[in-house]
Amino acid sequence: VSTQSTWGPFLIGLLRSTIMAQFGRIAVLSLGAALIAQVGRRLYASGYPKVTVKKIAEGSNFDSAIVKIEKEKPKDSRLFVYIISGVDDKGVMWCPDCRDTDPLVRQVLHDSPFNSILVECSVSRETYKGNPQHPYRVHEKLRLKAVPSLYRWEDGLPTQVLIEEDLYKIENIQNLVSS
Repeated sequence: VSTQSTWGPFLIGLLRSTIMAQFGRIAVLSLGAALIAQVGRRLYASGYPKVTVKKIAEGSNFDSAIVKIEKEKPKDSRLFVYIISGVDDKGVMWCPDCRDTDPLVRQVLHDSPFNSILVECSVSRETYKGNPQHPYRVHEKLRLKAVPSLYRWEDGLPTQVLIEEDLYKIENIQNLVSS
C-alpha cells in the first residue's frame, strides 16, 4: 500500500499561478520557492480538506490492505475505493471510460469540504478483460461489474457505488462524496 497526499503540490501550484497572474514572473522568482512552500504548508496545516491517495497493487490481498487503511484512517476522513484501469506501455489508461471520468472523480474529491482517502485499485487489461473470475469481480464485498467503479466505504463495507456511466455525471459523484 502506497500513500500520496495531493494537496501540498496543488496548493503550491495554485499559489505560484496566483502570484504570477497578479505580479508577474519577477515576483514569483523573487519570492522564491521556500516562501511559496511555507504558505502552502500553513494553509494545509490550517485544516484545509485534503485527499490522500493509497494504492493497492493488483494481486495484493485487498481485504487485509483495506482493513489496515480503515484502521489507520483519521476519524474525520471519508474512505473511497476506486477501481480503475491500469496503464498501457505508453502510460495511458487502457479503459476509455476511466480516462474520461478519472479527472471528474479527482476534482470532486479535491473540491469536497471533507478529508478523503481514495484507495486506488488498478486492474490490468490482461487480467481483467473477459475474465469473470477476476478477484475483484468475485470478491464478496466488491462484486465488480465494470471499470471504473467508485465505492463509498464505511465500517468494512461498501455503502454506495457508482459504476462506469454513473461517473460521467458530476452530480452523482458529488452526492456519493457528500452523503
